[in-house]
Amino acid sequence: MRLPGLPRLRFVKEDDSWLEVCHKTLTIAGVLFAGWAYFHTVHPVFTKEKELLEARGELQGLFRQRDTLEIELRSQRARVEQSTTEIRAKQDQLQAMTATFDSIKQQVGELQTKAGALQSAVERERREASRAYALRVVDTIAREAIDAQVRGDGGKGFDLQARCLQVARDGLAETGKSEAERRGLQVLSLFARRQLKPGVRDFRGLFDIYVFMVADPEAIAIMRGSHDQSEKP
Repeated sequence: MRLPGLPRLRFVKEDDSWLEVCHKTLTIAGVLFAGWAYFHTVHPVFTKEKELLEARGELQGLFRQRDTLEIELRSQRARVEQSTTEIRAKQDQLQAMTATFDSIKQQVGELQTKAGALQSAVERERREASRAYALRVVDTIAREAIDAQVRGDGGKGFDLQARCLQVARDGLAETGKSEAERRGLQVLSLFARRQLKPGVRDFRGLFDIYVFMVADPEAIAIMRGSHDQSEKP
Protein backbone atom coordinates (compact mmCIF):
# COMPACT_ATOMS: atom_id res chain seq x y z
CA MET A 1 0.00 0.00 0.00
CA ARG A 2 1.49 3.33 -1.00
CA LEU A 3 0.87 6.30 1.14
CA PRO A 4 -0.44 9.24 -0.73
CA GLY A 5 1.83 12.29 -0.93
CA LEU A 6 5.08 10.39 -0.11
CA PRO A 7 7.87 10.28 -2.66
CA ARG A 8 8.84 6.95 -4.00
CA LEU A 9 11.68 5.48 -1.87
CA ARG A 10 13.69 2.46 -2.84
CA PHE A 11 13.72 0.99 0.63
CA VAL A 12 9.96 1.31 0.86
CA LYS A 13 7.82 -1.05 -1.07
CA GLU A 14 4.48 -0.17 -2.49
CA ASP A 15 2.72 -2.76 -0.46
CA ASP A 16 4.36 -1.63 2.85
CA SER A 17 1.99 -0.41 5.46
CA TRP A 18 2.28 2.89 7.16
CA LEU A 19 3.78 1.27 10.24
CA GLU A 20 6.44 -0.50 8.19
CA VAL A 21 7.35 2.74 6.49
CA CYS A 22 7.63 4.46 9.86
CA HIS A 23 9.70 1.58 11.21
CA LYS A 24 12.12 1.71 8.29
CA THR A 25 12.30 5.49 8.48
CA LEU A 26 13.00 5.42 12.20
CA THR A 27 15.65 2.75 11.64
CA ILE A 28 17.42 4.90 9.07
CA ALA A 29 17.07 7.93 11.33
CA GLY A 30 18.55 5.92 14.22
CA VAL A 31 21.52 4.89 12.10
CA LEU A 32 22.06 8.47 11.03
CA PHE A 33 21.73 9.66 14.62
CA ALA A 34 24.17 6.97 15.80
CA GLY A 35 26.67 8.13 13.18
CA TRP A 36 26.19 11.73 14.18
CA ALA A 37 26.50 10.82 17.87
CA TYR A 38 29.69 8.82 17.18
CA PHE A 39 31.40 11.66 15.42
CA HIS A 40 30.27 14.19 18.02
CA THR A 41 30.74 12.16 21.19
CA VAL A 42 32.83 8.97 20.89
CA HIS A 43 35.23 10.05 18.15
CA PRO A 44 36.30 13.26 19.93
CA VAL A 45 36.93 11.21 23.08
CA PHE A 46 39.15 8.82 21.15
CA THR A 47 40.91 11.78 19.55
CA LYS A 48 41.44 13.46 22.91
CA GLU A 49 42.67 10.18 24.41
CA LYS A 50 45.11 9.77 21.53
CA GLU A 51 46.31 13.36 22.03
CA LEU A 52 46.54 12.71 25.75
CA LEU A 53 48.65 9.59 25.16
CA GLU A 54 50.91 11.57 22.84
CA ALA A 55 51.17 14.39 25.39
CA ARG A 56 51.91 11.83 28.10
CA GLY A 57 54.68 10.39 25.94
CA GLU A 58 56.11 13.86 25.39
CA LEU A 59 55.82 14.53 29.12
CA GLN A 60 57.67 11.31 29.91
CA GLY A 61 60.34 12.35 27.42
CA LEU A 62 60.61 15.70 29.18
CA PHE A 63 60.86 13.88 32.50
CA ARG A 64 63.67 11.75 31.10
CA GLN A 65 65.41 14.88 29.81
CA ARG A 66 64.93 16.45 33.23
CA ASP A 67 66.49 13.43 34.94
CA THR A 68 69.40 13.51 32.49
CA LEU A 69 69.89 17.22 33.08
CA GLU A 70 69.70 16.75 36.85
CA ILE A 71 72.37 14.04 36.66
CA GLU A 72 74.54 16.26 34.49
CA LEU A 73 73.92 19.20 36.84
CA ARG A 74 74.97 17.12 39.85
CA SER A 75 78.08 16.03 37.94
CA GLN A 76 78.89 19.62 37.00
CA ARG A 77 78.29 20.73 40.59
CA ALA A 78 80.61 18.02 41.86
CA ARG A 79 83.30 19.11 39.39
CA VAL A 80 82.80 22.75 40.42
CA GLU A 81 83.14 21.81 44.10
CA GLN A 82 86.27 19.79 43.32
CA SER A 83 87.72 22.71 41.34
CA THR A 84 86.84 25.08 44.19
CA THR A 85 88.61 22.80 46.66
CA GLU A 86 91.66 22.64 44.41
CA ILE A 87 91.65 26.43 44.00
CA ARG A 88 91.46 26.89 47.76
CA ALA A 89 94.33 24.46 48.21
CA LYS A 90 96.35 26.36 45.60
CA GLN A 91 95.50 29.63 47.35
CA ASP A 92 96.67 28.19 50.66
CA GLN A 93 99.90 27.02 49.01
CA LEU A 94 100.33 30.45 47.41
CA GLN A 95 99.79 32.18 50.75
CA ALA A 96 102.33 29.86 52.36
CA MET A 97 104.80 30.51 49.54
CA THR A 98 104.15 34.26 49.82
CA ALA A 99 104.81 34.13 53.55
CA THR A 100 107.99 32.15 52.93
CA PHE A 101 109.05 34.58 50.21
CA ASP A 102 108.40 37.55 52.51
CA SER A 103 110.42 35.88 55.25
CA ILE A 104 113.28 35.13 52.84
CA LYS A 105 113.06 38.67 51.47
CA GLN A 106 113.28 40.06 54.98
CA GLN A 107 116.25 37.82 55.76
CA VAL A 108 117.93 38.87 52.50
CA GLY A 109 117.32 42.51 53.40
CA GLU A 110 118.86 41.97 56.81
CA LEU A 111 121.82 40.18 55.25
CA GLN A 112 122.23 42.97 52.70
CA THR A 113 122.17 45.52 55.51
CA LYS A 114 124.77 43.54 57.42
CA ALA A 115 126.81 43.07 54.24
CA GLY A 116 126.61 46.81 53.54
CA ALA A 117 127.70 47.60 57.06
CA LEU A 118 130.50 45.05 56.80
CA GLN A 119 131.55 46.42 53.41
CA SER A 120 131.56 49.94 54.87
CA ALA A 121 133.67 48.72 57.77
CA VAL A 122 136.04 46.96 55.36
CA GLU A 123 136.32 50.14 53.28
CA ARG A 124 137.03 52.19 56.39
CA GLU A 125 139.70 49.74 57.46
CA ARG A 126 141.14 49.79 53.95
CA ARG A 127 141.23 53.60 53.90
CA GLU A 128 142.92 53.66 57.29
CA ALA A 129 145.38 51.05 56.08
CA SER A 130 146.06 53.15 52.95
CA ARG A 131 146.64 56.27 55.05
CA ALA A 132 148.88 54.36 57.45
CA TYR A 133 150.91 52.89 54.59
CA ALA A 134 151.25 56.28 52.89
CA LEU A 135 152.45 57.81 56.15
CA ARG A 136 154.99 55.01 56.64
CA VAL A 137 156.32 55.61 53.11
CA VAL A 138 156.44 59.36 53.76
CA ASP A 139 158.29 58.73 57.02
CA THR A 140 160.86 56.61 55.17
CA ILE A 141 161.33 59.30 52.50
CA ALA A 142 161.65 61.95 55.24
CA ARG A 143 164.41 59.90 56.89
CA GLU A 144 166.15 59.66 53.53
CA ALA A 145 165.89 63.45 53.17
CA ILE A 146 167.34 63.95 56.66
CA ASP A 147 170.19 61.57 55.89
CA ALA A 148 170.87 63.48 52.68
CA GLN A 149 171.00 66.79 54.55
CA VAL A 150 173.45 65.56 57.17
CA ARG A 151 175.79 64.43 54.44
CA GLY A 152 178.56 66.64 53.29
CA ASP A 153 176.65 68.27 50.40
CA GLY A 154 173.73 69.32 52.66
CA GLY A 155 171.24 67.28 50.63
CA LYS A 156 171.58 69.39 47.52
CA GLY A 157 171.33 66.34 45.28
CA PHE A 158 168.09 65.12 46.91
CA ASP A 159 164.86 66.04 45.04
CA LEU A 160 161.93 65.38 47.37
CA GLN A 161 159.25 65.40 44.63
CA ALA A 162 161.24 63.17 42.34
CA ARG A 163 161.90 60.71 45.19
CA CYS A 164 158.20 60.50 46.09
CA LEU A 165 157.23 59.92 42.45
CA GLN A 166 159.92 57.25 42.08
CA VAL A 167 158.85 55.39 45.23
CA ALA A 168 155.20 55.50 44.11
CA ARG A 169 156.06 54.33 40.59
CA ASP A 170 158.31 51.48 41.79
CA GLY A 171 155.75 50.36 44.38
CA LEU A 172 152.87 50.30 41.89
CA ALA A 173 155.00 48.26 39.49
CA GLU A 174 155.32 45.49 42.09
CA THR A 175 152.79 42.64 41.85
CA GLY A 176 152.61 41.77 45.54
CA LYS A 177 151.10 45.02 46.75
CA SER A 178 147.71 44.94 48.42
CA GLU A 179 144.84 47.17 47.37
CA ALA A 180 145.31 49.39 50.42
CA GLU A 181 149.04 49.81 49.67
CA ARG A 182 148.35 50.64 46.01
CA ARG A 183 145.85 53.30 47.02
CA GLY A 184 148.38 54.79 49.46
CA LEU A 185 151.01 54.94 46.71
CA GLN A 186 148.57 56.58 44.28
CA VAL A 187 147.76 59.26 46.86
CA LEU A 188 151.48 59.79 47.45
CA SER A 189 152.05 60.28 43.71
CA LEU A 190 149.12 62.71 43.50
CA PHE A 191 150.39 64.62 46.54
CA ALA A 192 153.92 64.91 45.12
CA ARG A 193 152.66 66.27 41.80
CA ARG A 194 150.27 68.77 43.36
CA GLN A 195 151.87 69.85 46.61
CA LEU A 196 155.64 69.46 46.14
CA LYS A 197 157.74 71.63 43.85
CA PRO A 198 160.58 70.18 41.79
CA GLY A 199 163.92 70.40 43.54
CA VAL A 200 162.54 71.06 47.04
CA ARG A 201 164.62 69.51 49.85
CA ASP A 202 162.69 70.52 52.99
CA PHE A 203 161.15 67.29 54.22
CA ARG A 204 158.70 69.05 56.56
CA GLY A 205 156.31 69.59 53.66
CA LEU A 206 155.87 65.82 53.40
CA PHE A 207 153.74 65.70 56.52
CA ASP A 208 151.05 67.82 54.86
CA ILE A 209 150.01 64.62 53.11
CA TYR A 210 147.70 63.68 55.99
CA VAL A 211 145.64 66.83 55.53
CA PHE A 212 145.82 66.27 51.77
CA MET A 213 144.36 62.76 52.12
CA VAL A 214 141.27 63.98 54.00
CA ALA A 215 140.75 67.26 52.13
CA ASP A 216 141.55 66.71 48.45
CA PRO A 217 138.52 65.30 46.53
CA GLU A 218 140.61 63.20 44.18
CA ALA A 219 142.64 61.78 47.05
CA ILE A 220 139.42 60.94 48.87
CA ALA A 221 138.11 59.22 45.73
CA ILE A 222 141.32 57.18 45.49
CA MET A 223 140.96 56.14 49.12
CA ARG A 224 137.36 55.05 48.48
CA GLY A 225 138.34 53.07 45.40
CA SER A 226 136.06 55.13 43.13
CA HIS A 227 138.90 56.81 41.25
CA ASP A 228 140.11 55.64 37.84
CA GLN A 229 143.26 53.75 38.72
CA SER A 230 144.33 53.19 35.13
CA GLU A 231 146.30 56.47 35.21
CA LYS A 232 149.96 55.84 35.94
CA PRO A 233 151.87 58.24 38.27
